[in-house]
Parts: sequence; structure tokens; C-alpha cells
Amino acid sequence: MSAANASVGTAGIVQGSSSLEAKLATLRIRWSVTERVRLYERLRRFLEHQVSVDDALAAMIMRTNRPRGMFKSRDPMRFVYQRWFVALRRGKKFTDPEVAGRDLPPGEVIMLMMGDSTSSPAEGFEQARFVADVVRRMKSALMLALIYPAVLMLMGCGFLAGIAYKFGPQMKSMTDKPVDLWPAMSKMLYTLAEATKSYGLLVGGVAIVIAVVSVWSLPRWTKLGLSVRRFCDHYVPPWSIYREYNASSCLIALGSMVQAAVPVDEAIARIISISTPWMQTHLRLVLSRIRRGDDAGMSFDTGLLADDTLGYLEDFNRAGGLDSALAVVGKETVEEAITRVRSGAVVLGGLGMVLVVLLIVLIYGGMMSLGMMVYKDSQAG
Repeated sequence: MSAANASVGTAGIVQGSSSLEAKLATLRIRWSVTERVRLYERLRRFLEHQVSVDDALAAMIMRTNRPRGMFKSRDPMRFVYQRWFVALRRGKKFTDPEVAGRDLPPGEVIMLMMGDSTSSPAEGFEQARFVADVVRRMKSALMLALIYPAVLMLMGCGFLAGIAYKFGPQMKSMTDKPVDLWPAMSKMLYTLAEATKSYGLLVGGVAIVIAVVSVWSLPRWTKLGLSVRRFCDHYVPPWSIYREYNASSCLIALGSMVQAAVPVDEAIARIISISTPWMQTHLRLVLSRIRRGDDAGMSFDTGLLADDTLGYLEDFNRAGGLDSALAVVGKETVEEAITRVRSGAVVLGGLGMVLVVLLIVLIYGGMMSLGMMVYKDSQAG
């Protein structure tokens, strides 16, 4: 089936499209790693069988535009494929912002650009699939590791609510003595109950704002408090997780391009052109050091790489040259990055467990000590 013939069947999709469905499809390709892995694998196989990307997209549009499955529904991805197909027909490259460049993560776009620059688009899709699969494995490891801390956090919130609205009033009704005369743990428990009632919603709102600002800052925090950002990048989630992923993606992309005979400085410049402001800050420093003739391995000492990865890169650079080092280190450090992501989540789980245990001890100790005080007072008088 030719793209021209297929386009006849897809011409009416844009006119009859649902804006909501189209937006959901765009979000799906941006956020679903599984969807992107499947896409790269299919397009790679099409190219290996001498089918062009626009012909492949035309075939995929025909398929997704036909009602299928139990509910006879059409796949919303047809809107994304249609937009890409039209742009390609206008002479755009697949990695251009008008095509898939705006929908795919920078690390994966870099790999596709590498395939274009080396006249091996199929290899570019294979490398993009590899990077996306790394992301999927990192996300999977992170989600599995964060389930436990998340459960503990919910338990902690439940305990705080119980302290505020059950144990606090119950303690007050047990005795007429002023709170200042209560045992130490009882006073702590009651004070926590009152503070939770007074400031709980405020603290919760601030926590949500901090979470939103933290996520927003990941690709954008480049100027204020750089030493603080560097510390967070190495030790504090989510910044440490963000650094691990981007560092691994960058090394994999650089390794693939230098293996394809692209000079290191040119490869870095290409990555800078589509990177986030945070990544650009690191890579511009690396590029300036390399171009002025600094030691290639030490040029990467910007805070982007983990200490072990940086050491590995330096050693391999001295032994075999930077091109060889980049070709080897990127893929070999993926497992280490995933391990560090899991380790960070384990630390969060440990802290959560400590806080929950402290709350349980405080509840038990505060109620027991107050009960003993009331019992002694009744015996005395």
C-alpha cells in the first residue's frame, strides 16, 4: 500500500477529530513509556523492511481509524499519527518540532537525530527504544520502591488525624489538671494534636505547593543556589532521580554518536540544542572545557555524573580515549543508575518507617502515662 493511497483514507481524520481525544493522545505519547517503546520498535521494523516512516504512519492511521475490539472504538493515537504524517509529507524530518520533536523526551529525540545524522534511521529508532526502555525500568523500580513509603505516609497522616480528632479530645476529658502538669509524653501528644488541628491543612497545602515547585524546578533550576541544587541532584529525590535518568540518557546518546564517527564536541552541541535549561548548563560547561583543550575525562566533572560514573569515565579515557569511554560507559552505568534510584527510595521508606514508629510510640506512651496519672490521682484522693 502506498502512502498516497493510504492518505486518501486518512484525509478526513483531521476534519472529524475530537479535540479532547487529540489532546489525550498527545499526553499518551508524551507520558506513556510503553507506548513509545512500541512505536519505536514498529517503526524500526518498518524501516528494516524498506518501508518509509510516512508509509508506515499511513498504514497505522488506517488501522487506528477503524473501530476495533469489544467496544468498537477507534484508537485516539490516530490523531498523533495523522499530525506526524502531514508534517512529513510537507518535507519535515521526524525529529522536527512540527512532527515528533515536541512529543518525545529530549533523550529519545537525540537518539533519533543520531540516526538521521548517520543515515541509519532504523538504528536511531533502536537506540531511542533502548533509552525509553531504560526510563521504563527506572520508573518501574521507582514505583515498586515508593509503594512502601507511600503506604507509610498515608498511615502517618491517618495517625495524625486520629491524634488531632480522637486522642486529643479524649485526653482532655480524662482529667481536669492543666496540661502543664501532665507527664512529658502526654503533653507532647496533646500539643501535637492541637497543632495538627490548627495547622494541619496549612502544612498540607504548603507540602503540595513544595511538591509542585520541586517538579517544576527539575529542568529549570539553573541560577539560584547552584551549590544547593548540586547537593539535591546527588542526594535528594526527586532531583537525584532526575539527574540519574538524564545523565544516563546523555551518556548513551553521546556514546552512540561518537561510535557513528560524530566528533565529541559536535555531539555535545547537538544535544545542547534540544536539552532542558538544566542540562544545557552542564553540557555547555563540558563543551567549553573540551574545546579549550582540558582533560577530556575531567571536563565532565560538572555535577551531572555520579562519582563512580565520573571515575569510570576518567579511567577509560586515560586508557583508551574519550570516544571509547563514552561508547562503553553509558550503557554499562544504566544498572548502577537503577540501583541508585532504588537505594534512594529505600532511604525514603526507612525514614517513613521511623516517623510512623515514633508516632505509634508517642500515642501509646502519651495515653498510658496520662492514664497512670489519672489513676494515681484517683487513688490519692
